[in-house]
Amino acid sequence: MDGYKPTKEVLIETFCPGEPIMEFIRTNKEDQKVLTEMCTGAIRAVCQMIFLDNFVHGDLHPGNVLITKDKKFVLLDVGIVVENNQKDHRLISDVLAAFIRMNGREAGRRMIEDSNARLVDQNEYAINEGQFLDKIEGLTIRASGKDYFMEHLGAYITVICNAAAMHHIMLNPAFVSAALAVKVQEGIALALDPSIQIWRIAIPIILEGERRHGYVADRAKELVGWERMMEWLRGTTGSSSTSKERNKL
Repeated sequence: MDGYKPTKEVLIETFCPGEPIMEFIRTNKEDQKVLTEMCTGAIRAVCQMIFLDNFVHGDLHPGNVLITKDKKFVLLDVGIVVENNQKDHRLISDVLAAFIRMNGREAGRRMIEDSNARLVDQNEYAINEGQFLDKIEGLTIRASGKDYFMEHLGAYITVICNAAAMHHIMLNPAFVSAALAVKVQEGIALALDPSIQIWRIAIPIILEGERRHGYVADRAKELVGWERMMEWLRGTTGSSSTSKERNKL
């Protein structure tokens, strides 16, 4: 700081002017175009943090989000930032991508695999895996319903934690942190624009992350045609044949 000698005795923070996100929503409720643009930006920002940058805000909530006069996001309290190793980052990307695609069984399967691998030295493994997958699938179905909103965040995280404890599944701490960020992002996005289709914005970023991981092409080859690929990305395959193909992924 100009005029002051460096010292370890004083912590200096940058003052960031801006309007709290929830206040911004209230003061701009008549301008849906602006709210939708901000909504799109919020989704992209969080998805990029998780799927591309691997540098995730560890305490993301509406109180830590400001909007500047020139319509930019300011994230406060970044003292807790999560940067995961390559293995954990890939796990998080796979699990959260499955949740966004509303494929709860795939998300649950990856959590089981990760837990079993980390507990193998203790000779501990998941129990009643099928029941756990059913619970996670049911959770994603409820989370995608029209009544979903931010106040359900605590309930959904509780369901995952309770199911994991009951079935002896050790949740990866990195996943829990990233999952909270995603759920907060969903809540903010829906507050800005309840009609937003989050998957339309998230999927291109997820695909880029999977491209960097080197396996998106192999998955795409298992599907024929753009429409069937989009069904797989959304997790909405309807016919028995396409459902069977998706279950193989």
